[in-house]
This record gives sequence, C-alpha cells and structure tokens, in this order.
Amino acid sequence: VGSEMCIRDRGFSFVTKPTLEFIDKQQKWLLNANQGIMHNADQNGVFSGQVELRQRPLLDSNAPASENAMPQETLLETETLDVYIKDEYAITSDHVRITYPFGTLTAQGMKADFKKQTIQLHNNVKGNHAPLQ
Repeated sequence: VGSEMCIRDRGFSFVTKPTLEFIDKQQKWLLNANQGIMHNADQNGVFSGQVELRQRPLLDSNAPASENAMPQETLLETETLDVYIKDEYAITSDHVRITYPFGTLTAQGMKADFKKQTIQLHNNVKGNHAPLQ
C-alpha cells in the first residue's frame, strides 16, 4: 500500500492518493483513488474519487513473444470501491466503466473477484465489443 499522506486514528488509516497492488500467479491488480479509509486490523478499505482498478496478466516467460505483446489490460473506473483484501474481492454499487482490449462495458454496480478472476456486473449493463481481426 502506498499513498501521499496517511493519518492513523482509532484503528483506521485515512489515506490520500492510495495505491494498492494485488498479485497472484496469473495476474496483477493495481488500484488508484483520490482517497481511502483502511481498517488497520484486516486491511479492508473503502476508496473513493476517480477509483481505477487495473487488471494486468503477468507475462508468461514460456509463451511466444506475440502472445505477450497483445494488449491485455482491463481498466475498471468508478467513484467508490470497497475492497476486501483477505477475501480477495472488491464491490461497488456505483456506475462502472470497464475498458478492455476489444471493447467497453458500463453497468450500475459490480463485484470483482480476484481469486476467481471474474467481474460480475449487476444492473443496466451495456457494452461494445470488437472481435479480434
């Protein structure tokens, strides 16, 4: 966890410009926001203000160079995001915009499961998709 400023008080940390990174065997998630409040005991947090969550597959050293060169980042943008580090998921009820290599999706509310590598969109889902060429 990185931030520009951190104030600790009564079991919570109030942070400005927080940056969190989650890495597993296949991907990396990077979170940026304007501010956040983290519970010191379990490191769960509520982030707000131009929240960005980027999902990047880790490069496979055994894969052909052409596979690693493909744009594979997924960018999720919202105004608030609750992150549960121990349980490995994030959730919001706010408007969400997801940009991925072949299109965009928008929805009202979502859950990103870091363990299962899934993003579940809740309501008013709309999207554009351009197939591989």
